Amino acid sequence: MSDIKLALARAMVKTAARFSPSILDGSAYQKGNAGSEKKESRVITLFSTKGGVGKTVIATNLAVYWALQNKNVCLVDLDLQFGDVGLMLKIEPRRNILDALQAGSRLDKEMISNLLLQHDESGLRVLLAPVKPDVTRTIEPRQIANILHLLRELADIVIVDMPSSFDQTALEVIDASDKIMMITSMDLPSIKSSKVAYGLLEILNMPPEKVELVLNRADTKVGLELEEIERSVGKDISWAIPSDRAVPRSINLGVPFIVNAPRSDVSKSFEKMKRLSLSQKVEVI
Repeated sequence: MSDIKLALARAMVKTAARFSPSILDGSAYQKGNAGSEKKESRVITLFSTKGGVGKTVIATNLAVYWALQNKNVCLVDLDLQFGDVGLMLKIEPRRNILDALQAGSRLDKEMISNLLLQHDESGLRVLLAPVKPDVTRTIEPRQIANILHLLRELADIVIVDMPSSFDQTALEVIDASDKIMMITSMDLPSIKSSKVAYGLLEILNMPPEKVELVLNRADTKVGLELEEIERSVGKDISWAIPSDRAVPRSINLGVPFIVNAPRSDVSKSFEKMKRLSLSQKVEVI
């Protein structure tokens, strides 16, 4: 690791130590495992430090897929400046996460349940990003952790679509998550970003079984092999998602391809996600 990267890693560790101590010793994950006997809900965060890798598309379709499997699913759009989940699902943002943040200590399960909007085709419930992008200046990262805690009590699965940043809010979300799905694609900048991000997670003592490396547009012919990507990042690929023309069509329609093109190759690849759990790896397709 270069001096610059090492300095960055040390800075992140210091930040985590000040802000979320449990992430350093793994106690949050031990508590989560112990609590799983009472409730089997889980928080799954889709994360990438580089934009344009298809994270939001994967998050929305994954949430819809599980909702169609009769799971009680909540999707949270935490890209508070440029979130597109509402656009992807064609849901008008009548209520959003800003209402939850403004409630402060008054926020409870009933209140946040009333803030969730429903995707009619699947039954998925969604907590959308705010319309005003300057809301990030008013956020306390602990508020985000509280929101996830409440949603965990309301749903079987909480899927979090994170922005492309590694800050204090990201640390709180990582701390609260049972699974991190790190999204990358077939280009060197995103592979490099994934390598750096995974290295930071290792420094923060993230248990390796909590992280899944997801390769989007995996069949793109650009002179890279899956094995090269795995060696570079230092992590095996758990889920490889193929390219498909159904994806841009679904985005423009505002209808997830899981609904609009269920027989497409990309939709079929989501069937592998039935095996996803806290103790099981996903097959590479």
